[in-house]
Amino acid sequence: NEGLRFKGGSFGDYWSRFDGKLGINVGSFVGHCAVRRWVMGDDASEREATPAEIEAMQQLVRESMQQGAMGFSTSQIEVHVGEDGREVPSNHASSEEIVALASVLAEFNRGSVEIIPHSFAQGYDESDRQLLKDIYRVSGRPIELNILVPNPHHPMGWRATLDFCNEAFEEGIRLHPMFTTNQLELHLKLSDTFVFDEMLAWREALTRPEPERSNALRDPAMRARMRAEFDDPASRAISFEWKGLEVEAVADPSHASWIGRTVPQLAEARGIDPLDAFLDISLEENLETRWQTRLDEVARQFIHHVVATSVVDPIVMPGSSDGGAHLASFVGADYTTRLLTEWVPEPLTLEHAVWRNTLMPATVHGIENRGVLREGAFADILVMDPDRLAVGKVRLVKDFPADTERYVVDAEGYVASIVNGQLLLENGQHSGALPGQVLRGG
Repeated sequence: NEGLRFKGGSFGDYWSRFDGKLGINVGSFVGHCAVRRWVMGDDASEREATPAEIEAMQQLVRESMQQGAMGFSTSQIEVHVGEDGREVPSNHASSEEIVALASVLAEFNRGSVEIIPHSFAQGYDESDRQLLKDIYRVSGRPIELNILVPNPHHPMGWRATLDFCNEAFEEGIRLHPMFTTNQLELHLKLSDTFVFDEMLAWREALTRPEPERSNALRDPAMRARMRAEFDDPASRAISFEWKGLEVEAVADPSHASWIGRTVPQLAEARGIDPLDAFLDISLEENLETRWQTRLDEVARQFIHHVVATSVVDPIVMPGSSDGGAHLASFVGADYTTRLLTEWVPEPLTLEHAVWRNTLMPATVHGIENRGVLREGAFADILVMDPDRLAVGKVRLVKDFPADTERYVVDAEGYVASIVNGQLLLENGQHSGALPGQVLRGG
């Protein structure tokens, strides 16, 4: 039941713990939040940095790059909130700070920048567009952006992003947004979820300890604030309607009839409004009721159009596995298999889809001799049977320390996974070998 024990140290100290303990190869960016917290302490989640603090953060980024970081990553969206209910440290950074930290990469002539600015879901406003240009101007390194979001409240935001990135590319600014082939469905329970964190009243209630949290969710005044925020989705990165949220699983078997019913259906049966039904039902099960979002046919067609446009764009990369960031709400590991099965042979050939999954990201991130089969390159080889390739169903498992839950999704049709010349998996079964390496830039 023990997780990873790490008492502190440098970027290199942390990653040296994994040498000889990995099945796959792993590389890491140096994260803005960790750097900011190290330099500023608790103030990292409260204010902008001073010039002296920015210099100290630059030195940490520099040391991390020297110790093998693949680049620098940051985000500024309101849905990223810490366990204390405050927005994560990077959200409090000025544009000047972000540009200063990214400028360190110019000293190394390698690496890339990953960033999710405030307005990414709306198509990037002028200030964020200027921020991206400034980052590239001082770093000279490729910039990886989050997915082209099919947001119904900003239906052309994705198109504006794609056009901006292509225009920037023509100017020599290497911006690489991602497309996602995932289903974009979320799972949540109110005892542990990030989905509502960009709404202040929801955040205020859900980040309290018990019993204060449940008491707040029962309070009519708090519910009025929460209702007003939920009914104004245009400003949010994550938004859905009550009709698109249904019960996935119940904590009490006697409530099994709830499963598969949407919030409006449950509300109608109780004669109350949807928000009250959602909160009442969750409270009846000590906030352990599991909910999942569902896309209607219009949303599915909209997403298909976005992906169909971006999947053939030469600067857009496949992605958004989410890297395990929201284990209890989302799993995106199937994006690679979905690209190979749902978008092959049209509009992509199998060879082109494989290139997008492998050599394209390796090239953008400066990972040499990976993602390609040729003499002298590392023997990272995936043997697959295209006729058997398929994505399994998303399922919940409790295989993390202290029985922590996560969603996983399996795949079929992969015959063998060879890492650094050693067999790792054969028909989905682990060989027992741990041939993976920590990939260190430079």
